Amino acid sequence: MRKLLLLLAAAATADDAAIIEGRKFAILLASNVPDQNPGKVALARDKHGVRGLIAAQPFAAGDVLLAVPLDRCLVETRDLPASLKNAPAALTWDIRLALQLHDAILTPDDPFWVEYGTLLPKVEEMGLPLLKRGAELDSLGPELAEPARQQQHRLRELDFP
Repeated sequence: MRKLLLLLAAAATADDAAIIEGRKFAILLASNVPDQNPGKVALARDKHGVRGLIAAQPFAAGDVLLAVPLDRCLVETRDLPASLKNAPAALTWDIRLALQLHDAILTPDDPFWVEYGTLLPKVEEMGLPLLKRGAELDSLGPELAEPARQQQHRLRELDFP
């Protein structure tokens, strides 16, 4: 009986957390994109706990579901900017973009990015091959494991503190 109660409590906690993060997303969207109907999309989890944006109401082909203002976009060119001409080759556009996001969510100057950071998945919730090691990575098969190992090696070359 105790096991059943613990399972029910864990399920309720997970459901509550999903509801809370969905509400936080709706508030963040409504406060930063005022011309948008926040009811068109929702942050939700499927029956397996996988989180994503879903259409929250019926829509027709061509309907705009979400418009992000340019001032809320992080942008990075694919080519290395001249100001970084001496940077290591491993500092590719995707890494530079990730660093922008990292800096944005850790800088308290803009509450939008701080709040956005709270909505990002925790490392233990992510299923990215990049975050897996050893047997767990090998179990994904060579098509996923080898590119993940290459990316891990590339990131280690950057020698972040």
